[in-house]
Formats: sequence, C-alpha cells, structure tokens
Amino acid sequence: MVLESERERSEVFPTMYESVIWIPWMGVYKPEGEDRWVSVKGEPALSSWWWPGYPNNSAGRKCALADETGLLWNIDCAERPPFICEIPL
Repeated sequence: MVLESERERSEVFPTMYESVIWIPWMGVYKPEGEDRWVSVKGEPALSSWWWPGYPNNSAGRKCALADETGLLWNIDCAERPPFICEIPL
C-alpha cells in the first residue's frame, strides 16, 4: 500500500489500526546507492510524514514503517516487515 496524500493517510490509518495488530511497511524505501526515500511507485516520500529524527540513515535501515498515527520511521529491510497489498477499485 502506498499512501499518496494527507487525505488518504488520515482516512486509512484510523480504520486500519482498528483491525491489525502489527505495524506495516508502507511501500517507502531508500534505493541502494541513493540519498533519497521513494515509494514503490518511484515518487518521493513526503518529508512531513517522518517522525522527528527520522529517517536516521543508520546502516541497513532502508525500509519505512508507519505507526497508528501514520508517521514513518525506518528499519532494516532484512527484518522483513509485514505489508498491505493495495488493490485499485
């Protein structure tokens, strides 16, 4: 799932966290050898969606998770976080 707007984020997160007990990967990552964060669609990740102090650019932490507020932080992709598939309607 890739959130593409503040409106989408504010609509999805309150209902999503009523039914899940884990923190999902949000389709945002840092491509190898690059200094930017992008969605799986290749669009830049919104800087206003990060927790203060994140992304912290620690070695290997190139995948972004989101908590119940919709704010992102980065983890090591090797942790293989759960994800949500987005199906166009």
